[in-house]
Amino acid sequence: MPKISILFLIVFLNSNLFTYGQAYDKNMIDIFTNQPYRGDNYDYVIMKREGNRIKTKYFARNYTSVESDYNSFAKNNGIICYAAAGYLTGNFDRVENLTIVNGTIIERNIPKDRFDALVIIYASGGVVVSDLRKGNLRLQGGNAPDRALDIRNNSFDRQIFYEWCRSESATVFQTHLLAHDAQFLLPANADTHSPNAGKRLRRFLIVGKDSNNRLKHLIINSRSDVFLREGALKCFNFSREVLGLNVSFMINLDTGAQNVFGVLNPNGARFSGIKEDESSLPISKAHNLLVYYYE
Repeated sequence: MPKISILFLIVFLNSNLFTYGQAYDKNMIDIFTNQPYRGDNYDYVIMKREGNRIKTKYFARNYTSVESDYNSFAKNNGIICYAAAGYLTGNFDRVENLTIVNGTIIERNIPKDRFDALVIIYASGGVVVSDLRKGNLRLQGGNAPDRALDIRNNSFDRQIFYEWCRSESATVFQTHLLAHDAQFLLPANADTHSPNAGKRLRRFLIVGKDSNNRLKHLIINSRSDVFLREGALKCFNFSREVLGLNVSFMINLDTGAQNVFGVLNPNGARFSGIKEDESSLPISKAHNLLVYYYE
């Protein structure tokens, strides 16, 4: 190959490394690494939601990875960060709980006694969480019913919900609900009652408003292996005491079967300061993925 062609190829590849996808506004994002708090250290990303420029997307597939879906989406959107979120079953290749992607049902299973967080991601990129234990889900949009729904216990309400998801192209998944309406929810014996959960690196999504009533989304990553309740309570207190958030909701992001997490710089290159451990996996191993992006 002529030297000039080789030089062109090198320049082309290097330029693509830093221009893949669209850039995001760095003033809307704060990334912190190895921040100490009460004997632990955290890596975390704070995203400011004013102006609705920062949005959420969720991918899920059974048996095959979501990597191709993510890559196609990332080409035209400014990716901020991504994390595996929902739980898997089978050979860790199938979503375990209720999962709907853009109105299409992937999995209908709704456990009666766990995974109380129903996460709804609107087609517009907004995200809300309902506590399934309360049975008071209220929907928005032109086709929303004018009453609360109990989709866990009422089959008729479930059908209404499924139809609403289809008409609104909504995306839904379930996970552990850790805090809701400023209240931490896990009981004091949660870690001893579920010993199989074990100690591991933990990751959470916390959403709330600061003292100036500005909505913020926080993904926080512990650097120590801890039990679920122990780690969640400390991060809940951190978000209130250090970041001054009035917590709207806090959910678990799975680090067991698929510990996938990544943060990008504004130019699209991978941010390298986040701690990874021996259980960390690439996107190619993810069967679901929660993505934050800038539009």
